[in-house]
Amino acid sequence: MKSYESLVDRARREAVLKVKQQAVQEGYNTISNLRIETSSITKNARKTVGAVEAMAYASGVNIK
Repeated sequence: MKSYESLVDRARREAVLKVKQQAVQEGYNTISNLRIETSSITKNARKTVGAVEAMAYASGVNIK
């Protein structure tokens, strides 16, 4: 279970980093209303986790 938790944490961190990078590339200086969705994809009949997917989305905002 520990390895699963660290895998999900890493996926969430990377998703948030990508949202922040995209906001900067598009000219925004901050984000708001950040939402994160995660799901696991089972690998076989034993119900072990084969992969974890994390999606993050937010609104880009310019604060002066």
